[in-house]
Amino acid sequence: MNSTVDCSGCSCHSSYTCSFLPTEAEISRMKDFSRFGILPPQPSVLKAKISAVPAELERYDAKIRQLETEMLRMASERHSLAFYAASCRSALAPIHRLPNELLADIFAWCMPHELFDVVDPIGITPEQEVDGISHWHLLQLAKVCARWHCVAMGTPQLWSSIAVRTDLWSECGISPETLLALVEAALDRGQNCPLTLIIRASEHVESILELVTRHAHRWQAVNLLNVDHGDLVRHLSNLAGKLDRLTQLSFVVADLGEVDVFLKAPRLTRIVFYGSVNPAPKMPWGQIQCCNYIGDKTTKTTNSPYHPLNLLLLTPKMESFIFRLDLCECPPDEHWNVDISSDLRCIDFRISADTVDTIGQLFDSLTLPCLATFAVTPLEEMEPPMWHTERFLSLADRSDFSHHLTSLAIHAIITDAELLRCLRVLPMLQTLSISDFISIGANDSSPVITDMLLQALTYHTDAPSLIPHLEYVHLISHLEFTDAAFIDFIKSRVKRVWESKDVTFEPILGWYWRPNGDMSGEILDRLHNLQETIAEWKGEILGHTEIRRAGN
Repeated sequence: MNSTVDCSGCSCHSSYTCSFLPTEAEISRMKDFSRFGILPPQPSVLKAKISAVPAELERYDAKIRQLETEMLRMASERHSLAFYAASCRSALAPIHRLPNELLADIFAWCMPHELFDVVDPIGITPEQEVDGISHWHLLQLAKVCARWHCVAMGTPQLWSSIAVRTDLWSECGISPETLLALVEAALDRGQNCPLTLIIRASEHVESILELVTRHAHRWQAVNLLNVDHGDLVRHLSNLAGKLDRLTQLSFVVADLGEVDVFLKAPRLTRIVFYGSVNPAPKMPWGQIQCCNYIGDKTTKTTNSPYHPLNLLLLTPKMESFIFRLDLCECPPDEHWNVDISSDLRCIDFRISADTVDTIGQLFDSLTLPCLATFAVTPLEEMEPPMWHTERFLSLADRSDFSHHLTSLAIHAIITDAELLRCLRVLPMLQTLSISDFISIGANDSSPVITDMLLQALTYHTDAPSLIPHLEYVHLISHLEFTDAAFIDFIKSRVKRVWESKDVTFEPILGWYWRPNGDMSGEILDRLHNLQETIAEWKGEILGHTEIRRAGN
């Protein structure tokens, strides 16, 4: 690389000084002459110097201009050199050694996933709607450099998620025509990649459906919610035989009506649907493996053949089923007349029920001989259901839970004694999740996570232990237990890990905030001390383990 920094032979570096440049003393003396009005000696000499000054000033000006030019040149060269060094460092940066495929994977992690949640796409603002439609995160990445632009704009997989919520468009500050153009551009950039699609269309329904159904052959995971029934049926009716890639579908039963095009979706195995099952939607039930059903207020547990649990009779290959049901106001003395046997591996009830008999009827209706995971939790913002121990024990007995149930979550109103009765018939449990719930208006309700429960769960090496294979426990507590009982429980389980091979144990303790949103200093101190005690004890065990291994 050429350099012009060393130019000592250049004339710009020769110094110049006027031959009669005055000293500080001469300047001071001349000021005194002017101040006191005294004529200086040798006036002819001074007149000669005055006459010569313009020429000398011109010489100085020329020299200054020459030096300024040189300074500008050097400043420019300095800038070029600094920019070159920065470019070299940038060119050698590790990220430039990444192949485009890996760079595209990194870009995919930059996607705001909350905008593309197929199961529960809620809480999106108008600003986020515009960002999602335009794929703003990719547009920003594309501005970094030419290579990033090529990767961001030219990788179809990055454009294979489209979320449209037209009910927000009137607040976006952008014309519907522009938003539709952005949707079309994103669809085109996705080329032939499998498409994840979220459509919530209360406005501009015809235009949106026209765009997305052109790409029906790409549909892989599709969420169709709050879409006008007539428009949806009209556009879906032409898609029979074009849904070979579809694996996941979310929909509202009332929106689809009698649409049967999904019967010919050979890969559809996961569905999420809302509303009444009167009757059940036309789906390829024989191949469905995972289902999430959200009942509405019209879903009642009656003698009707359209009872939600009857969906299990349609699904011989079902592995996992989530039921979200509001069972409040169901007549407690009404027999459901439902008897379901299913080879499900996982069932999750997220329910609201105002009587214990309702939960009892739910348990009585089921036989689950292959179940591995069982969960009962309250619906969002609803009172927890009341657990029916006797009916659960009957369910466990006829389903033979003692041989195959490995995960249990009970977030319901239950006592510690009742929970222990349930746990005693579940020796294969590996995962347990429970919560303290105190029912509003129930004077006899009490926390379930107590000293009695923790002592029963403490592992014993010299005696039979309750849930001997426990690997994960999640406790959400009002902290109505003693620290000693909790520490002993943790110690016993960690010692089992330490002394055994291929054994793990992970405890998680959560606690409720007080109603005023504050916690007393006493409780905070207790939690802090509890955490320190466990950490210190765990450190001793780990240290001992390290010494023992070093000795090997």
